Amino acid sequence: MREKIILGTLLTGLILLGIFLYNLGQRTNREYPSFPLHPEKKAATVHDSIPLQDVVLVGNNWDGVIIIFDPNTFRIIKKVSAMPDREERFEEIYSGLKRRLASGFIREYIGEGNDQLVDDMFTSNDGRYIYASRPSFADVVAIDINSGEIFWRTRVEGLTSGPFGHIPRWKNLFGFRFDSKKSTCN
Repeated sequence: MREKIILGTLLTGLILLGIFLYNLGQRTNREYPSFPLHPEKKAATVHDSIPLQDVVLVGNNWDGVIIIFDPNTFRIIKKVSAMPDREERFEEIYSGLKRRLASGFIREYIGEGNDQLVDDMFTSNDGRYIYASRPSFADVVAIDINSGEIFWRTRVEGLTSGPFGHIPRWKNLFGFRFDSKKSTCN
């Protein structure tokens, strides 16, 4: 009799765990802000004579929006989507069990129910691109500020991208040293 109780409890626990993991790996049904892309306005078409200005970048991690504003007047200059490729990235996440569960864990426990769509970011020296890490997509992108398109994308080893210092390939991009468990940028 005691064995049946223990076996029943274990079986119930496994069923509940399965339901939990199944629900954890499901894509949320929410709408994200989107902004039109302007492929005709690529950064390469901007003339070098246009003066640079100081700006502040603020990323809305849950909506995947980068806001560029003037630090003196606080006037919003532009809003850019950090994920113009979101459908491709979500398809990538939900095509495999491991990424699906990791993404669900990140969303539910780190993001308090929200995907982590933009984290660290800064502009290129010429002001044409925003470099941004996207934890839920496990990548880093360069986003063309003028067109809103992704100029390049690099997947990061592992299931999430964290602070830029943990990405081993950024020697030429950053010029300073960060240490992490797996790699050193130098």
